[in-house]
Amino acid sequence: MQLCGGVASGEAEATQSQPLPRCPPAASPPLASLATEGRPVRLTFINLARYPLRLVFLGADGEAVDAGAIEPHGAARTFDSADTHAWAARTFRGETVLELEPRPGDRPKRHIVDIEECDLAAAREPAKQPLHEGWR
Repeated sequence: MQLCGGVASGEAEATQSQPLPRCPPAASPPLASLATEGRPVRLTFINLARYPLRLVFLGADGEAVDAGAIEPHGAARTFDSADTHAWAARTFRGETVLELEPRPGDRPKRHIVDIEECDLAAAREPAKQPLHEGWR
């Protein structure tokens, strides 16, 4: 995991010229927390993107509960959670930027989650569906 840190000016220019990765598609079926209690975890989300995001807790039924906004450029928000909980970071338009799956027994008591910037324009493009075998 990469933590937020200073970048030399030449490195910043090189990083900006590289294409952004595509935003991940939302999980299908939708991500949900596990119904079990789980171990306590302190989650810190760091928004490394240039745009603000909404943090969403995903209940056991998949219901999205708004946990608040996180400002851009390295801002952080911390929550007391559990290793059985699922979370998502989404734009204000609803595009998924990150999903954090439940990981019972496999998450440290303090967990830092870097939210990397992704290509929102590509996320808005409809997915290309392969042609049916008989279509030419």
